[in-house]
Amino acid sequence: MGFCMLALFALVSCQESPFQPKAGFTYEIDPEVPGKVRFINQSQRADGYFWQFGYRQSDGVNAFSPGHSSEKASPVYYFAGNMDAAVSLSAYTDQHEDIITKHIAITNVPTQVVVKSIVIRRLSARKADGTSYDPEDGSAPDLFFDACNGTCGSAPYITPDYSQMHLNMNGFSLPYTYTPDPEEFHYLGFSPQTGDFTFYVQDFDYYGFGVGTAEVMAVLAFNPYRLTTLYNKGDDGNYPARITVNNQAIEADIHLEWR
Repeated sequence: MGFCMLALFALVSCQESPFQPKAGFTYEIDPEVPGKVRFINQSQRADGYFWQFGYRQSDGVNAFSPGHSSEKASPVYYFAGNMDAAVSLSAYTDQHEDIITKHIAITNVPTQVVVKSIVIRRLSARKADGTSYDPEDGSAPDLFFDACNGTCGSAPYITPDYSQMHLNMNGFSLPYTYTPDPEEFHYLGFSPQTGDFTFYVQDFDYYGFGVGTAEVMAVLAFNPYRLTTLYNKGDDGNYPARITVNNQAIEADIHLEWR
């Protein structure tokens, strides 16, 4: 009799408790909206939920960042890049918890952004202290755009053909639209570690024989990864096609195309 009772106790203890939560979920990847995933909670016997969203690193370890979480039963989340996404769900009561983690291949997020045009609406031809950029001859600045990707001064560095971008400010009126050559300004493979894409609007003084000096008049900068993070707050399926930079030196729109 004692042996039977012991065997019965062992059998019950190995079975799932009817009072403990059981975490479970499925998901649907939106084919129209980049990075959008809808999660369907299938957990049982839980009073609350805690989701974490991250990615699986090259060493196989899951990385979850603070703030990328949800306590909704069935949330919608936007992944900001193509990745081997890691999703963890904790289903819990006041005494018990069960956790499940799944990996999802995110492959429909653009990996390139192309600058299609820059529209300058305001740009001072004089310095902040009121002096001229060309004090010797009193002429207006000759503009060119210089661009760098990530940390300026190090690769990858983008320096377009200056001959196509010399613009004497006496020769045009604002607003002025600068349209780069096709495929000229790219930003590739952006990630949380990617730096800003920075345009320098500079006054170029050419002395001849390939010699000249440049002086920065204004700076236009944006970060593609942070833009996709802003996009993640919306639900219209569109990355921002235009961003506006407005500071003391310049007001301009940067028009973008995501690929």
